[in-house]
Amino acid sequence: MKEMKFTALLTSEIEKCIKIEESDGVKKHIPTKISNANNLLDNIKKYLKGKTRVVLITTLPNDFEANDEIGARLFKSLNLSGLRFKEKIVLDYRNLKEAKEILAGADLIWLSGGKIIPRLKFLNKIHFKKILNHFEGVIIGVSAGSMNLCKNICNFPEGTQDLGQKELIKGLDFYDEYFIPHSDGSYYLYEEDGYPVFKKHIYPFSFKRDLICVPNDSYILLNKDGAKYYGDIYLLRKGEIYKKV
Repeated sequence: MKEMKFTALLTSEIEKCIKIEESDGVKKHIPTKISNANNLLDNIKKYLKGKTRVVLITTLPNDFEANDEIGARLFKSLNLSGLRFKEKIVLDYRNLKEAKEILAGADLIWLSGGKIIPRLKFLNKIHFKKILNHFEGVIIGVSAGSMNLCKNICNFPEGTQDLGQKELIKGLDFYDEYFIPHSDGSYYLYEEDGYPVFKKHIYPFSFKRDLICVPNDSYILLNKDGAKYYGDIYLLRKGEIYKKV
C-alpha cells in the first residue's frame, strides 16, 4: 500500500446520505444525515482537521447539470450531519485548470459512486495521485469512488450495457486489495437487467485473485497505520468466503 498522509474511508453504499422516496412512479432524492453505522460519521469527524473546504468529484466530470444536483444534495447532507464547510466546490471539467489549487485547500474530498472509468481518466488528467502526496485531509470514496483509490480495479459489468468494457484496470494505488462493493462474497446487490455479474465475473475471478467484499454500511479506513475494517468485511478466495476481522 502506498504511503499516505491522508485518511481515506472506502465505503460501499451508493449514497450514504441520500434517501430515495418514490411517489406515483417519480423518484425523489432527499438529503439526510450521514449514517453512523459502524461509527462512520464519528470517524469522519475524528479525522477531519478542519471545515474550510469540501470538494466533490463525481463519476461523470462532463455532466455539469447532474454534478450540480449531486453536489447540492451532498452539501445539504453534510450540513445536516454537523459538517458545515465554509466552501463547497464541485470539481469537474469546468474548473479543471484550477484543480491543483482547489484540492490543495480541501479538508474533505468526496468521490461519489457511479462509473469507474470516466472519473479515473479525469483524476489522471489533473494528476490527482501526485496531489495526494501532500494532502493531509480526508477522502471519502463511495463504491466506484473507493475502487478508484485501489491499486487494481475490477471493472466488471453491472448490466448488459457495460459489456465490452475493459474489466481489469489500474487504479491510484492507495489500497493493494481488490475492492468489491455491495457484496458479502455470495452475491452482488446491483445486477442491472438481471445480468449475473457475480456468477459470471466476481465468483470466477476469485480463483485468480483474492477479493475483499464490502457490503453496504461496512467500510475500510485507510491511513498511514494501514487498513482497519468496520462492519462485516469478507474475503472471497477460490470460491470460499472468510470473514475479515
